[in-house]
Parts: sequence; C-alpha cells; structure tokens
Amino acid sequence: MNTLKVVCTSDIHGTLIDYGKFPKGDVLVIAGDISPINDDHKIFRQEAWFRNSFAPWLRKAPFKYKIVIGGNHDYYLHSRPSKELQDILGEGCFYLRDEILELEGKTFLGIPWCSNLPRWAFNMDEEVLDEHLQKLKIAHDLSNKKIDLLILHAGPKIGGLGKSLDLKAATINPETGLYIIEAPEYGNEALAKFIYDTKPKYCCSGHVHSAERSGVHINGGKTSCYCVSYLDENYRPNPRYKFLTLDL
Repeated sequence: MNTLKVVCTSDIHGTLIDYGKFPKGDVLVIAGDISPINDDHKIFRQEAWFRNSFAPWLRKAPFKYKIVIGGNHDYYLHSRPSKELQDILGEGCFYLRDEILELEGKTFLGIPWCSNLPRWAFNMDEEVLDEHLQKLKIAHDLSNKKIDLLILHAGPKIGGLGKSLDLKAATINPETGLYIIEAPEYGNEALAKFIYDTKPKYCCSGHVHSAERSGVHINGGKTSCYCVSYLDENYRPNPRYKFLTLDL
C-alpha cells in the first residue's frame, strides 16, 4: 500500500499561503476557519471570496488531493450543503462535513463543530454535540472502521490541545491563595470522548491558535493529536508555527 504524505494546517483566516511555503506532500488538509476576518462575517462576502479566491487557489495548490472542513468563522460554509461546496471546489478537492473520505486506502473524517460559541458558525451545545458524535459513530460504523486522520476544527480537551498557551495569565488558587500561571482552557470534552472512543491514528485541530503543537499521544500511543493553526493569537503568521507533516 502506498504511503501518503499529508500536510496539515488550519485557521488561515483568508490567508492564501504562498505555495512555496508548503512542504512537499500528496495531501493538503485545512482544518477550518478558512474565511477572512475582515469581512464582518457577511455570508455574501464569504461566498464571493470562496468562489473567486479560495477555490482557484486551492485547485492550483501543488498537492494531488486537498481536504477542507469548516470552522466557527465560516458562516458561508455552514449555510450551504456539502455537494454545492464540493462542486465549487472542483476535481481533486474535498469538502468534509461529518463525512468520511477514502484516498488510496487511507481514511479521513472531517468534523467542523465547536461548542460554547452561540451565534457562531458550526456551533452545538456540548451535550448536543456528544449525541451527534455518537450518531456519527453508528452511521460510519466506527467501531469497525479505522480512521487514519481525524480532522477537527475545535481542539479536544486533551493535554494542551484546547489551551491558549500564548495567553497564559496569573490567577489565584482559591484553595491556597497563591498565584498560579496557567493558560485558558477551551478544549471540547465531547470531541475528546470521541477520540478516546474511536482511536484514530492521527488527529489534527485548530481553533485555539496557540494550543499544543508538539503532539499529545493517547490511547496507549495509538493516537497522536496536534494543533495545526497557521496564524497565532494575533491573527498573524508565526515562524514558530510549522506545518504538520504526517506519513499515512
């Protein structure tokens, strides 16, 4: 079976990355929040950008396959059915919304949902999301199917994958009265449960731009999870943020 080299990123927020900056690979994955942040989240503006800027850029990207999911900033993606978006992207590009994709014997699953973000795109209450994910497990027979790469937008509540590590602040421990330095936690418990249950080989996520990038390894070392945001907490490219490259 062939090895697929997969390059992962997320949270480009309208940045059409210069092709020369990408590592060489077979598959490009963008894990949500593709839309510009200067469009006031107007659906008609996001649609125009998606059709006229993003889709042509993605089609020409130097990868055999390109995979995209939505994120909480992507109101246009949330408003449209998958097939319509898939048709706009064109050949070699794949839009996943709770869908499985098989490429050369490798299995990808894309899940765009976040929690605790009322009025944002792809938001579900965490209890509702947990029920939704349980239905996905049944629909995709994930008890018997191995996921090679789980593509999330929101970071799961596992290790530092949901923590803004660049926004650490001093807080007072209510039990000791002492100051402690910690990062705010935005990790999603329903997604964490889903990862522990389905045991994908790899998981990439974004949303929290400065979350753990060096890898969190769980399920007895069978699952490795990474934050892959392209932009930092100030919505700027950060030289410390390297593309994640995986061999599947």
